[in-house]
Amino acid sequence: MGIKDILSGGIDKTLTSVKNVITTFVPDKGLQQQINAEIERQATEVKLKQLELIETTIKAEVDDRADARQLYRDSIKNDDAFIRRFPMILAATITLLSGLILIGLIFFKIPDSNRDILNISLGTLIGGGLVAVINFYFGSSYERRQRE
Repeated sequence: MGIKDILSGGIDKTLTSVKNVITTFVPDKGLQQQINAEIERQATEVKLKQLELIETTIKAEVDDRADARQLYRDSIKNDDAFIRRFPMILAATITLLSGLILIGLIFFKIPDSNRDILNISLGTLIGGGLVAVINFYFGSSYERRQRE
């Protein structure tokens, strides 16, 4: 189950289905209430554990980005011009590639056999690379909230 499933209410949908099954197969109303209360308690525990996992994952990403920023600070003090400029060259390359592929998809006739690979490449560059570049240089809303 991914974060998308958690945020779209995957547990709530499952919980509703289980409650419907209990209502159908358990005739005693008192027993139904007891079972439903226990299921509700366990579902709440699962939701809390999932939120803790999401928080831990986000914190790990933020910590990793902080390490990268420290490495960047150290690299710009280096005497070697290539080492000093490499993070900026990488960021510019990712941005340019994303833009070129996007322009290619918009303005040029792409053969159907190549369209899928270009869509996947663009999605990877924008969804992974470009977002990482933006978060690296400008931070994220999560990091700002943690500093406040």
